[in-house]
Amino acid sequence: MAMAEKEEDSEPVVAAAPPLMEEPLLVEMAEKEADSEPAIDKKQSLVQTISDIRGQELEMKERNLLVKKFPAGTTLRDCDTCPELVVVPPGSFTMGSPASEEGQHTDEGPRHRVTIEQPFAVGKYEVTRGEYAQFVLDTEHSPTPSCRIYEDEGEWNERLGHDWQNTGYHQTERDPVVCVSWEDAQEYVLWLSKKTGKAYRLLSEAEWEYVARAGTTTRYTWGDEIGQNRAHCDGCGSRWDSKRTSTVGSFVPNGFGLHDVHGNVWEWVADCWNRSYEGAPTDGSAWESVACKLRVVRGGSWNSSPALLRSADRFGLASGSRYSIDGFRVACTLTL
Repeated sequence: MAMAEKEEDSEPVVAAAPPLMEEPLLVEMAEKEADSEPAIDKKQSLVQTISDIRGQELEMKERNLLVKKFPAGTTLRDCDTCPELVVVPPGSFTMGSPASEEGQHTDEGPRHRVTIEQPFAVGKYEVTRGEYAQFVLDTEHSPTPSCRIYEDEGEWNERLGHDWQNTGYHQTERDPVVCVSWEDAQEYVLWLSKKTGKAYRLLSEAEWEYVARAGTTTRYTWGDEIGQNRAHCDGCGSRWDSKRTSTVGSFVPNGFGLHDVHGNVWEWVADCWNRSYEGAPTDGSAWESVACKLRVVRGGSWNSSPALLRSADRFGLASGSRYSIDGFRVACTLTL
């Protein structure tokens, strides 16, 4: 079996910020950069360069204050019915998969380095039915009941009357919510932001892969083989395989303390789906487009083959579509 290429610097690293530069040193650096400019532009260039350097230093100082205030692994919860969050550290990783990786698809390249500059908080689990029920109760969010259900003949069929409360299989309040669209997920994080006063959102696709890998470069966070009972899919060796969702947190968390990033339900992320990573952001931000027809889902589900659970695997769906295998996880931007 082909093994994923290893990256020497794949582990997230939190860099300490140097002290802020004194003004004379800033001017000296700026003058060196401005020496090559025409005389008429030299003063303006000097002022801009000083401003840029100072801005970068302030950003680094803010990042390090955030790291101190929110150590990696810290758990947060903004209300009794809000999702539990885990703080993820800043760091860099290589996004995508090598051509040699078993199960690799062409939309997983080209591989590129992504750097996430600040810590952020991520749902420890996928959003549950119970958490989503509170949102519906508070907002009366009630789109037409319709969801695509996987039926006995092995086909996906859209069924009126099916929704997040009637998924076609048994669920508990601690199972991940399904039969929700990207648009439903966006309504949920908007409500959660208003309720808490915090900046809740969906993860970007780069953030999702960063937290799924948790410093690893293998196909799955635990290695290159699916193994037995490490996750929930069609062939994962769990008691729920190919039947229905499992209660969130039923499997061992990854290195960042997150559960079910592989399997259980596909997770909507913020980005538009693109056929490749040509031109993709390298700062961890979401890749948006004016003409965005499809949105990205990640992680695979209880109905997926093991190859679809890989950290690099990705898929595009219409933003309004609802399937009984699709849910989401939240992120929250941290502030001082």
